Amino acid sequence: MADDPRACSSPPAPEASGIARILVVGAGWVGRQIVGQFAANGFVVEWLDASETALRSGEEWLRSKANEAEMAAYWPADRLSTIRDRVLFLTKISDASDAVDLVLESVTEQVSVKRKVLQAASARFPERVLIASNSSYFTPSMLDRFVTHPERFAHMHFHVPVWRTRLVDVACSPRTSSATAKSLSRLAAEIGQKALVETVENPGYVFNWLLRSLLQSALQLKAKGVAEPESIDFAWRQVTGMELGPFGIMDQIGLDLIHQTMSAARFVDGDAQWQPLIDQLQPLVDAGKLGLKTGEGFFKYPSTEGNDKNV
Repeated sequence: MADDPRACSSPPAPEASGIARILVVGAGWVGRQIVGQFAANGFVVEWLDASETALRSGEEWLRSKANEAEMAAYWPADRLSTIRDRVLFLTKISDASDAVDLVLESVTEQVSVKRKVLQAASARFPERVLIASNSSYFTPSMLDRFVTHPERFAHMHFHVPVWRTRLVDVACSPRTSSATAKSLSRLAAEIGQKALVETVENPGYVFNWLLRSLLQSALQLKAKGVAEPESIDFAWRQVTGMELGPFGIMDQIGLDLIHQTMSAARFVDGDAQWQPLIDQLQPLVDAGKLGLKTGEGFFKYPSTEGNDKNV
């Protein structure tokens, strides 16, 4: 789909994080934001997805995003016009460059899917190449068994919208080396993110662990008929002064991602209380009403796909 951008603008000097070229696996809602954040900050990104359609959609999103006036406040203005030039699109991992320093997977929140990606990355790249997961809820020790040389593996979890939240969880398993954690945290800083390095494993890290209680409570209030999403969000915004209530937050993240994360939480926690909450999301997900990115979720939005502003 594109020529190798190796000869385009120079990536950041590798001496800080030791990482200059990244392979991002997954062209979904979060994956494209991660790719954009790296490319906007001067890194060459190889973007892998088995679906060429998904990659083309991601490419169009990158072009559109780079042209939005507000992005000059988040991405270096002098690089906005060349973001696309720093991205190479791939449908097979065998086509990835030997120059890759980091493989970052951002695929569906299912162990079976992540296992395939991590095993393929381990087989394709030598020990020097770091491997990381953007998992929202799984702990690193649940996934590092799929990686050869697990000392090179950690989680590097982004929050959406990536350019605005500017927070990355760098979560370690007991087998993650300190060098790996340092490289990933330094890399986060190089793309304008603040890293929270977490050496004690916890599902959902810090923010997602806090958020789950809010979302659980909001869905339970709706299920009991106490209040509708509009009233629940109004109460939250009115008292806290925040721009978004719990249902607005879910719409912004994406109801498919919330559904996957809650399903992962039920798997990890072994707690049946998640199922009634998952069941509330299922009709919306089945109907393709995924929130802000599709124009409708719990609420309706005036614009179409690609609208990720606060509401």
